[in-house]
Amino acid sequence: MIASRQTRLKFIAPADIDRFKCTGCGACCRLWSIPIDEASFDRTTAFLENPPSPPPNPNLPWYAEREGKKVYAFTDKGTCVFLDKDGFCYLHKHDPMLKSAICRDYPRNSIRTPRGYELYMSFSSFGA
Repeated sequence: MIASRQTRLKFIAPADIDRFKCTGCGACCRLWSIPIDEASFDRTTAFLENPPSPPPNPNLPWYAEREGKKVYAFTDKGTCVFLDKDGFCYLHKHDPMLKSAICRDYPRNSIRTPRGYELYMSFSSFGA
C-alpha cells in the first residue's frame, strides 16, 4: 500500500484584490475570445429565452463555436455582444452568474507556482 502525501497549497494575494470595481471602460469585453463554461452557457440560454429587457445586440448570435468550444460572439466593432453602450455587461446587470467563470473573475487571475496559487490583478483593466 502506498502512503498518500497530502499537500497544502497557499493562496498568495495582494491585500486589495477584492476591492476591484468595474469602471465601464469595456476593455475586457473587446477582442478576447472568452470560452463559456457549460453551466454558464445553460444559465444564459435559459435567461435569454425570456429576458427582462432586450439584449444590446438582439439580431446577432450571442455565442460562436471555435475549435469545438463555445465562446462569446463579437459585434462588427470587435466587442462582446453583451457589452452595453454604457460600457457595462448586460448579463452582469441582470445576474453576474450568467457570465462565464472567466468573465466573473476578471480582472482577478491566478497561477499555480511551487509556492502555491498566486492571485493577481490583470492590468489590462483600467479599474485594477
